[in-house]
Order: sequence, then structure tokens, then C-alpha cells
Amino acid sequence: MTGGYPSSREDIHRLLLKFPDGLKLKHLDLRGIDLSGLDLSGSDFGGSELSGANFTGSGLRRVCFSGCDLEFVTFDEADLQGSTFHAAHLKNCSFKKANLSETSFMKTDLESMRFLNCDFTKASLILSEIQACHLVECELERSRFHGTRFIDTDFTDCTTEGTLVPREDREGLELVRTELEDLPEDYTSADYYGTM
Repeated sequence: MTGGYPSSREDIHRLLLKFPDGLKLKHLDLRGIDLSGLDLSGSDFGGSELSGANFTGSGLRRVCFSGCDLEFVTFDEADLQGSTFHAAHLKNCSFKKANLSETSFMKTDLESMRFLNCDFTKASLILSEIQACHLVECELERSRFHGTRFIDTDFTDCTTEGTLVPREDREGLELVRTELEDLPEDYTSADYYGTM
């Protein structure tokens, strides 16, 4: 540990033995750390620097990544169900076969990423910006994209039953072998925000 703060995989693993229900890891410099395969469910990384971190196969249920800088982070096969990424910045991250169901991305920037075979069931990606991202063979059932700006992004071979992307938010989104239902004419974003 540096200055009493965990800074290595070994430090965090020791703390998990004492606090298996989650750790407070806020505002730490954890760039390049390898936390692959660890169960960090319930932990709070809010505001931490995690660029280059490896979470391959990690248990990350209900983890807070809000305000984090996440560039070149690997989340392949990670279980992120119910996690939050509010006001975070994600760029060039790897998400393959990741569970992102019920995950919340609010006011978050997602840039230059490929999501392959990911589960976004009931995920909320609202008031965010998604640029140069590719969602390929992803499950998007009942996911929500209200007020999100798409730039050079595509949904390819995705399942979309109950997915909500208001027509006015679809500019910059290409659908490849994927269809989105139109919302009822009397539907407004207040119908959704009122349920949050």
C-alpha cells in the first residue's frame, strides 16, 4: 500500500478477505491494475483513475464507476449487473460477453468501443454520448437510450424487443440487421423519466 491506500492486486485481495461485501476505493490512482477474476461486487471506485485496468472475468455487480476515467480497460466476461457509470469517460475499452444488464450509464461518454455478445437487458444509457461504438450481437431488450447522442455508432445483429430509442435521438445511429420499434405518438420522455 502507498500512503495507506491500496495500490496493488495483493492489497485489494487482502482487503476483500476482510470486507467481502465490497470496498471503498474512491479517488485512487489504480492505472494498469490487474483485478481480473476477483469478486469486487458492491465496491465503489467513484472518481478513481482506472486507465489500463484489467477486470476480465471479474464479479462487478452493483459496482460504482461514476466519475472514473476508463481508457483501455478490459471488461471481457465481467459480470457488471446493476453497476453505475454516471459521468464517467470510457474510451477504447473491451467488452466481450460482458453482463451489463440493469447497468446505468448517465451523462457518460462512450467512445471508440466494440461491445460483442454483451447483455444490456434493462440497461439505461441516457443523456450520454456514444461515439464510434459498435454493439454487435448484443441483447438490448428493454434498454433505454433517452436523450443520448449517437455519432458514427451502429447496432449490428442485436435483439431489441422493448428497446426505447426515441426517433429524435436516432441520428448518427446505424441499424444493421437490427430493427427498432417506433414509440407511440403520444409517448414523451416524461413517461420514462417519471419511472426512474
